[in-house]
Amino acid sequence: MALKEKLNIAEIDYQLTAKHRMEEFHNLGLNLGNSGWTLPMDLSPGETQMLDGKIKFVNEILFSYYNEESLLKKMDEKLLSSKYLKENAILIKQIFIAYRQQLYVLCIAGIAPVIENLFANFTKQKKIKILSNSLKV
Repeated sequence: MALKEKLNIAEIDYQLTAKHRMEEFHNLGLNLGNSGWTLPMDLSPGETQMLDGKIKFVNEILFSYYNEESLLKKMDEKLLSSKYLKENAILIKQIFIAYRQQLYVLCIAGIAPVIENLFANFTKQKKIKILSNSLKV
């Protein structure tokens, strides 16, 4: 008799377990998204799972995370130093001012044109690249 049978250890279906865990994380992400949050990319799966079902706690933690002045300053500097966002620098500065004053509706309304412009620039660059490549013989 094998040791596994002696100890009465059940077979573990690792693929099913992994699939189940991915579904749990997907559902957690949806629940947080429905509450208005996106997860910071540096959260581990364990940290993420600890947030499940604790929306008040999530609100407190993520609010403090996204309002940490050093993080805001870093984000501000990164965005303003981007060559793709130079023409939107004044608007981005004002968005950060509004954010620090908790004027979130203004932030959302202000960032939409920046994102649209960014996508338009990337799309235009991609079309130019495709055209130039197709004209090469």
